[in-house]
Amino acid sequence: MNEKPRVLFVTGTLVKRGGPYVISRIMEKLHKEGIETKLAACYLQGSSASEAEEWWPEKNIDWITVVTTGDSTMRQIAGIEEVKKYLRIHAHEYTHIILDSWNVFHAWITSGVSHSNVFHLMQSEGPFEAEDPSVVWKAELYNVLATLPASRIVVSRYLAAVQKRRSEASVYYMPLFIDKAFFEAEYFVKDREHLTVVSTSGDFLGREKGLDVLIETLTEWHAHFPRFSLTLVSSREIPEDRLKAPFPITVCSAKDPADSIRILQTADVAVFTSTNEGWGLCNAEAIALGIPTIALYAGGNQDFMLGSNAVLVSNGTGSLLSTLISMQDYATRQMIHMNARESMRHYQIDETVRIFKEILQIKQLGGNSVSVEDENFVKTFGENDNQEDEEDETGRSALD
Repeated sequence: MNEKPRVLFVTGTLVKRGGPYVISRIMEKLHKEGIETKLAACYLQGSSASEAEEWWPEKNIDWITVVTTGDSTMRQIAGIEEVKKYLRIHAHEYTHIILDSWNVFHAWITSGVSHSNVFHLMQSEGPFEAEDPSVVWKAELYNVLATLPASRIVVSRYLAAVQKRRSEASVYYMPLFIDKAFFEAEYFVKDREHLTVVSTSGDFLGREKGLDVLIETLTEWHAHFPRFSLTLVSSREIPEDRLKAPFPITVCSAKDPADSIRILQTADVAVFTSTNEGWGLCNAEAIALGIPTIALYAGGNQDFMLGSNAVLVSNGTGSLLSTLISMQDYATRQMIHMNARESMRHYQIDETVRIFKEILQIKQLGGNSVSVEDENFVKTFGENDNQEDEEDETGRSALD
């Protein structure tokens, strides 16, 4: 490509964790290499643009707007309209456009703007509300967008296989990265009677994050082993009736990797009950820190939770409960810890950026990148779709 790249990232959120965090780090790397990058963001969660400007490099910000009026649905609809207006005016100024969220993708598709290098960066299988019958419009939106032939950059092999089956889109696999601070921080497995469980509900409290399953399972575990407490990381206030339990619960937030590390270092076990994970950044960070980690067979978890370094269980309370009981044993936690950190070291930002640059230049992918035209690749993940149904109650783990 002869034209000097000008890359526009368009996102629907400005929180410091998850997708925007990944984008900000990629932008920083590209900028240092002399590639011009700009951010356009429409923030829908009621915070202020000034907060975002505190951590997004000012030179990289082109446009930020905040939609604060109306309920959640009205804010999303208004935000889509704001993004459409921006794209109609400015899209032609860039050689590449990266759309980070499903709402932003919808804005692009309905904007009527034509551009030759547009990519949807997919970090989840679809909007969490897509399966909620009360949010009919979003379910319909997801069903339409999932089949459109726009190029996808997917963060896990699972998402690549799903997209390959659903649409004729060009699909590029770009694994995410783990902040090096997680590998540098200290963590020791402690032999003690009282255990601390750390989990997260993220910024969404719907059933896909599994909060109710988590509380129900821990309540059952409490009958067997009452000597534990739960630390729950959430960026939103959680209603008290969702947290009724016979064990102590502390709710806190993590605004950046340093916060996450500080919280995770208190954990004896990390438990993630989300059923909708594009890659599973929280899970990956916990494993990179060396924490014995349990999660469900969900999306990208299967990319890096390999059996020896963490525990994958089927959805439901039974297999999760039996695994928690096994985690009472210090030797079991120590065995998983010993395999965890080293298994994640190849998820480095330099490799993510290298693959990202190759995708922008539309080159043949190499290294850890995967062409989803590979029939064996797609077939393998297609066969694994129902894997959780075939597992025994303990799931696949280092305990087997």
